[in-house]
Amino acid sequence: MERFNGPKVLLLEDFKTEGPKVEAVINTLEDLNIVRSKRKERNALSFFSDQVEPPIAIIMYMNGQEALGIYFSDNAYMLSSELYGVKRLKKKMACKLKIVGDGQIYLTDFLCSLKPADHIKLFMAN
Repeated sequence: MERFNGPKVLLLEDFKTEGPKVEAVINTLEDLNIVRSKRKERNALSFFSDQVEPPIAIIMYMNGQEALGIYFSDNAYMLSSELYGVKRLKKKMACKLKIVGDGQIYLTDFLCSLKPADHIKLFMAN
């Protein structure tokens, strides 16, 4: 398993159109205790530099001053679970976001690419 090398940054086009979609997905994942988030007004390159624990991902908007730091929570192993994890929410929450440039990305795909360095496997007995 590869080690955590710093946060991944997701830079989105518009806060007014993409912000509510991001909030809905993040709130659902926070309710499931998979991730937690911290909102911060960003200043140049100092966002989240004063935190003891660095975020695993930072979501920022081209036209907004708010940055959203994403952190692993207790059930972070659900990010990598193919059958029962976050990828299953992709059908329920079709959250396709417009990134800077001409690209688009599903928020669930971005979050599933963030895997804990030392994840816990869930084994179930028959």
